[in-house]
Amino acid sequence: MSQPQTPTAPSLTLGLLQQGLDSLEDAFVLVGADGQGIWCNAAFAALTEQAQSDIVRRDIARLLPMRKDAAVLPRAAHPLSALLEGKTATREVVNLTTPSGIVTVEVTGSRLVTEQGPVVMLGIRELPDQFDFEQFQLYQTALITAPYSIVITDADMRIIWVNPMFTETTGYGLDEVFGVAGKVLRSPEHNEEFYQGILSTIRSGDTWTGEITSRRKDGGIYHEEQTIVPMTNALGEPSHYIVMRRNITRQKLIEMGLTEREERYSALFRHSNDGIIIHTPEGEILDVNVKAQDMFGYSRQEMIRQHVTFLSTNETKHEGKNAVKDVAREGSTHFETQLRRKDGTTFWAEITANIIEYPSRQVVQGIIRDITHSRLIENDLRHKQARLEEDLRAAAEIQKSLIPPAPPQTPFFDIHWSFMPSEHIGGDIFDIVQLDDEHYAFYVLDVSGHGVPAALVAVSVSQVLEPQYLARRKPPPQRGWEILPPAIVMDFLDRQFPMARFGNRFFTILYMVLNIRTGTLRYSVAGHPPPIVLRADGSTALLDKGGPLIGLSGALPFTEGEITLAAGDRIAMYSDGITEHQNAEHDFYEMERFTQALTAHRDAPLPEMVEHVVQDVMAFGNGAPPRDDLTLVLLGYNGSAESTP
Repeated sequence: MSQPQTPTAPSLTLGLLQQGLDSLEDAFVLVGADGQGIWCNAAFAALTEQAQSDIVRRDIARLLPMRKDAAVLPRAAHPLSALLEGKTATREVVNLTTPSGIVTVEVTGSRLVTEQGPVVMLGIRELPDQFDFEQFQLYQTALITAPYSIVITDADMRIIWVNPMFTETTGYGLDEVFGVAGKVLRSPEHNEEFYQGILSTIRSGDTWTGEITSRRKDGGIYHEEQTIVPMTNALGEPSHYIVMRRNITRQKLIEMGLTEREERYSALFRHSNDGIIIHTPEGEILDVNVKAQDMFGYSRQEMIRQHVTFLSTNETKHEGKNAVKDVAREGSTHFETQLRRKDGTTFWAEITANIIEYPSRQVVQGIIRDITHSRLIENDLRHKQARLEEDLRAAAEIQKSLIPPAPPQTPFFDIHWSFMPSEHIGGDIFDIVQLDDEHYAFYVLDVSGHGVPAALVAVSVSQVLEPQYLARRKPPPQRGWEILPPAIVMDFLDRQFPMARFGNRFFTILYMVLNIRTGTLRYSVAGHPPPIVLRADGSTALLDKGGPLIGLSGALPFTEGEITLAAGDRIAMYSDGITEHQNAEHDFYEMERFTQALTAHRDAPLPEMVEHVVQDVMAFGNGAPPRDDLTLVLLGYNGSAESTP
């Protein structure tokens, strides 16, 4: 006996087939969920020396005491117990104590689900020698590996087991058809009277054999030769049916003279928009379609019996010969090459070639598509891509030129930065502008978008943020220059750079003016991330006075703020590429994490502080390149002129 393949398969299958397998005299008993017998066959009654009627309601585990390795198996280790507790199948070789003595048996069991609840089918077979066991395995393998479909149904034609070939042929697995009537496979090719005739034959106990058209799971129709054998019980009534189904679709189509596939291919060959050449595996042309004739300018008679490489150019003939060898060896090939027309002109072609098997021979089908136009487009795109890359390199150089080459040398403050451009070339720039002996301006701006357009806007803005535009001459009789307040600068930029003039591009900016003698800092933030003040006493603050982004043409006013810096205070200026840097889970670095990183390193020298914070940002993103420019500028105020030695 064998290990069942499904909860209802081999053990039950062998029970149903025992009349047809005369060499197997196995004992079978059906056990209820309570462990008591429901039914047994004559072999089981003979094995236990009980009448079949006495098996009903008997405790089967007690009726079948078993041993293994000379030890009596406790009830919990009995093969039946595992099946009653939920195991779907079992197979063991044990010693069974019978009234006639101890015999070695193979026990096979399956847990089945019926309308009345779970039951267990237990099979027992004596193993007198190794030969019988191997013979049994042979029968089991024959059922499962049969090259045709085998279906077993109950008396009502409901399916209870199928072999793998059934699933391969119909597309239905056992889990989809178990308990389902065989009607699921019926096709509209036969009427109800036809199927009733089959039922009448098998219900009378006779075998039915004939050809039938059935339907697969995907709706496809196929032809099969069926044999339905009724299996009868002790009363001579059909209890199950064994259905053997052999797929004869190919045979039927061959008998019809022309398969549907050949009909479709013939239509495709005649009307295809691609050129099609049929040739031998050695390359001799057998046939061509009309499109191929038009494509090359040759008639069919001129192309037949030529070698396919006569259509190649002198430069590509060797390539054509290799392609013929490739398709003969590999079964298919795909490549692009140049071909020659009858008039001597050449064109680029995409060729796909495949072996086609016919009953009497092999041929190669070559499909040829003129791709001259697409190659021109491809070359044009390649040139445009090269120009784009050149523009991006130019944009990167522009952006780089707007970054200060080195910090200014002054005892009043230190400044260090990190600028990491994105691979798309963004619009971040920053600068330090000395306005007079006492005032320095600092700005960080971020233009929307990427590439050359954003870089050009950044250039235009940087040209406006020169000293001569950030101060105005004092009215008489005063002399000298007056530093423009940050709010005035923001309003000026907003009116000079309307979005409509720059292709709907806008920018955000942080602008600050520091009096290095007094520590007074005036600032305005236009839609930009607010600077963070790190006081020497350990406190922090945001500089959030300002207004909207630049580009609204003066629609909204700008305000400004003022603070006084003390020696040891630091200010972090940055772009949103810092706080919006993402990790693999698309989480943002965010302001809270940024502030924590700044605070953690606030006592480090400025260059080290910049390095540590940037490392934290990149570690959060698992080292991935930034999607936007990352700009971080740290300003450290050293104190007023009076306190400087």
